[in-house]
Amino acid sequence: MANSNGYVKLYRSFLEWEWYQDVPTKTVFLHLILSANYEEKQWKGMTIHRGEIATSYAQIAEKTGLTYQQARNAVSKLKSTGCITQQTTPRYSLIRIENFEKYQSIGTGKDADNQQGSASKSNSQATTTKEIKNKEYIKEVEIIKEKNKKKESFSVPPEIAEAFSDFREMREKIKAPLTERAVHLIVLKLEKLAPGDFEKQRKILEQSTMQSWRGVFELKGEGGAQNGQAVGASDAETKNLAALVV
Repeated sequence: MANSNGYVKLYRSFLEWEWYQDVPTKTVFLHLILSANYEEKQWKGMTIHRGEIATSYAQIAEKTGLTYQQARNAVSKLKSTGCITQQTTPRYSLIRIENFEKYQSIGTGKDADNQQGSASKSNSQATTTKEIKNKEYIKEVEIIKEKNKKKESFSVPPEIAEAFSDFREMREKIKAPLTERAVHLIVLKLEKLAPGDFEKQRKILEQSTMQSWRGVFELKGEGGAQNGQAVGASDAETKNLAALVV
């Protein structure tokens, strides 16, 4: 597990990092660095090595205040540039921080605290700068959280969250990933097709997932379309999507 009493090293060159201005990606990377094991541990029958963390997109989103999709996109970007590697299982992802020794001191516990105390006494100006940067980081996280609150009306009902996740993965596989706008429109469409009936909404999503349809329709045998040409494809389609939901 992460060492809550120690500290990690962060060089000033981090300001020049390619994802530094990408707030969600920067937030996720810092979270992973701070959360990664500083020593080898056993967890649920498996070994979690130094610099690794067993987590999930949902957990990352919860801890950072990001949305599920923001967390997933951030992890994908970090993998694409070799910052992390990832092994996935049905229940969690094992993420490894590449070059972890750059960020985590070898010392832990009291040793790390003593090192940190020494550094603070010898360089109070550096400490002040760090505090300012921490405040700026906290402010960025608060801004993200506030934006997410405004998107609450776009959230997927928990009763159909699992089926919607499968639908989202299918859309990505057919090269038609969902935008936030498309998610909202599809949720509205599901409510129009089955008002308050989450069991039917779940079946509708499963039908579209199995058929690799881009949209959602009435269940077969209930007067529904079967050609897969409806709600929710990309930003370029949103002008037509609104008309389909009404």
